[in-house]
Amino acid sequence: IDWRLLTKEAVLTPQMLKILWNTYDERVQRSLRYLMMKFGLLVELIDGSGDLVPGLLPANLSKPISPTVTTTATATKTCYFHFTLRVQSIQRFNEYHTEPTGTKLQLSHNGFLPAGLFVRLMCKCLSWSQSTSSSSSAVRPMLSRTQAVMSLGGELFSISEIPSLNAIQVDIHHSNPVGLLERLELLVEAVLAEAFIGLQYAVWVPLPQSQASPLVV
Repeated sequence: IDWRLLTKEAVLTPQMLKILWNTYDERVQRSLRYLMMKFGLLVELIDGSGDLVPGLLPANLSKPISPTVTTTATATKTCYFHFTLRVQSIQRFNEYHTEPTGTKLQLSHNGFLPAGLFVRLMCKCLSWSQSTSSSSSAVRPMLSRTQAVMSLGGELFSISEIPSLNAIQVDIHHSNPVGLLERLELLVEAVLAEAFIGLQYAVWVPLPQSQASPLVV
């Protein structure tokens, strides 16, 4: 059962952890687990089943993102976290991001989304979701290495890695997305500070009439 959880659901149980690290004593095992959690290689699951191993998640969700939205929710609010190398093009970044509008073609040509950033952000979102959502209101997370659906106190949101735009797309399924978006910005900033110091980001939202021209906010 423990092996199946690890290979099928990317959940590492305490029993399996001891088997895999049986050459180390408990003190070393605790230290290694702490380091793996610190760097986003493990996420503790609050249900006590074990730790999530993001690197063992499937590349994509088994079905398209289409979470059930409650009758009180309004249309999905979409935005993009667009990333750019600070040291490489800070002047161009500043000039580009002071313009009120831009196209998706500009996003694809002006940016850099490094491998591993999405997974780290997903891990922080999962920890945050677990700590703020009650068991009755939480939606079972749908997770992969490029897409994820979670809830925050009953508020559904999804994140998707969009390499072609050098961006992470965020879809918020709630009538008031501001608070959730602000929290996501804090999580993004924490990820950049921990592992991607040379990056900066801007948040873009699509214009009402077209998904082709995002508006910077």
